Amino acid sequence: MFYYRIVTKWSHMFGDAELVGLISKALVDRASELNDLSFKLSDHFRGANLEFLNNLDSYEKQLFKSSHKSYKDLKIWWLKKPNS
Repeated sequence: MFYYRIVTKWSHMFGDAELVGLISKALVDRASELNDLSFKLSDHFRGANLEFLNNLDSYEKQLFKSSHKSYKDLKIWWLKKPNS
């Protein structure tokens, strides 16, 4: 996250709106990648996924954990049977 913040500050200092757009898109793409991985439970800690997870910074790890927890909560909610 630090990287995204510092580049955004630099781009605002120099008035580079294109760079801000690029960095914003990169952050959204990275978050999407983390979100996708958090739903792949069977592949979670194998091969390239394990290497990917080990290289996350603290912000990305928190985002991954939140996404994974949301998926688990949704699954629990979805599988609940109504009390009739």
